Amino acid sequence: MTEIAVRRSRVVIAKPGLDGHDRGAKVIARALRDAGMEVIYTGLRQTPEQIVAAAEQLKVKCVVSPECGHAYSALRWEGPNLLGRRYGFEVVQIEELLDRFAREGRLRLRSKETRRVTFHDPCQLVRRGGLAEAPHRLMNAVSANFVEMPDAGAASFCCGGGGGVSAIHRAENLRFAAFAPKRRQIEATGAEALVTACANCNLRKGSKTPSESGMWPSQTPFQPSVHHLHRNGRMFPPNYLHESWLDYLYWDTELDP
Repeated sequence: MTEIAVRRSRVVIAKPGLDGHDRGAKVIARALRDAGMEVIYTGLRQTPEQIVAAAEQLKVKCVVSPECGHAYSALRWEGPNLLGRRYGFEVVQIEELLDRFAREGRLRLRSKETRRVTFHDPCQLVRRGGLAEAPHRLMNAVSANFVEMPDAGAASFCCGGGGGVSAIHRAENLRFAAFAPKRRQIEATGAEALVTACANCNLRKGSKTPSESGMWPSQTPFQPSVHHLHRNGRMFPPNYLHESWLDYLYWDTELDP
């Protein structure tokens, strides 16, 4: 009997930056693990130097940046300048990778989105990161009724919450003023749904609450009582929480029911 050694794909996942939000990284890690891959999670608050060192030690071919435009810029553009040398691997953003898979026929869709949808270009990914074409090709691949905004791409307006402005309460009037031209771009498409690749853009909805913007979470947030938390805390695995409560913690904000 002949034994055949099967080598599993090895994926390294890290969460760069100073914040403690790693829900997205863990969701991706779980999906890749369930797909049979070996997943190594290096943890929170990783610097570009730490991520590069781990990637080179494990001899990876590619480092994938998820939705965060700041992480993408730090790894792809600022990292080599910071280290003073080129990487021995490729850095791609998740939309680039999905677009590549779609064009190579490796991403097979069961169906397409039928609603009229449009796409908002995040500032960090497009104007600063140069990622202008892949998201739009991907939208056309997954949607049967995709409509481009006026001045899409590098000329797209900011959502009003970028560059840390969303965390400055005194800048609320500025956020509303900055969103005015963005709103005109969105309304011109007549879209039923707006898609974006930036959590900050998605969270702020142009400095509006979900009820004000007419947009709602696809999953109703669940805010547990102290009794729920104590009961779940005694369950296995440790620190178990209801999935929607994890969403509530991740976005760090009150969500409309």
